This record gives sequence, C-alpha cells and structure tokens, in this order.
Amino acid sequence: MQGQIASKSLEVIHELMNAESLACRKCQWYANAFPDQELKTLVGGIAQRHSQRFEALNQYLNQH
Repeated sequence: MQGQIASKSLEVIHELMNAESLACRKCQWYANAFPDQELKTLVGGIAQRHSQRFEALNQYLNQH
C-alpha cells in the first residue's frame, strides 16, 4: 500500500484543506475591509500563509 493514502487520512487532509481555504478567504475579506494599511498588510500576510499551507497539502496529495 506504499504510495497510497488511507481513507481516514484522506478525510483528515480534506478537512484541513477546507479549514485552510476558509481561513484564507476570511483573512482576505478582512484585509480588504480594514481601513488601516498596517492591518491590511498583517492580515494579508496571514491569508498568504493559509494559502501556502493549502497548497502544501494539495501538493502532498498529488505526490501520493
């Protein structure tokens, strides 16, 4: 079973990807809503990190 991911692991990865995607969208929304540029930049960076984690999970799935 090398190279394959167990069903339960797929469920967990799917849940993590959903959570990262939602967190990214929320941060992007808040970054656009804040009038303060420093807050926009801070929250925009957090959104980017959520997006990077989503992509890392996606790449992991594509490799297995």
